[in-house]
Amino acid sequence: MKIKDFRKVIEFVRKEIFSELPLQQLDMLLLVHEREGIPQGEISKVMGMPQATVSRNIARLARRQIRGDRGQVEWVGYGLVENRIDPVETRQYQVFLTDKGTQFMAKLEQVLAERKGE
Repeated sequence: MKIKDFRKVIEFVRKEIFSELPLQQLDMLLLVHEREGIPQGEISKVMGMPQATVSRNIARLARRQIRGDRGQVEWVGYGLVENRIDPVETRQYQVFLTDKGTQFMAKLEQVLAERKGE
């Protein structure tokens, strides 16, 4: 892949998700795509990040409710991944792509295929 191709991919990601998406969150999203159901602890090991950093980034990639200053409910996050309790080790969470995340990854693969064909 050439540098200009890589820039096109970054432009696509920024347009589709968020213009200022941190690279570590994109990297984490790609890892979840490669290893669907990966435990958060494993993400921490693979990426060499503290568990708290992984949890914070997964929370941003997910979609969740928060209470605003005036008690109103707000939705935050990109809605690309979701946490599920590991059925074997109930103290840990596994990370999966949501439908939105799966659709995004399919579009990204399409962009990469188009770049490769040029």
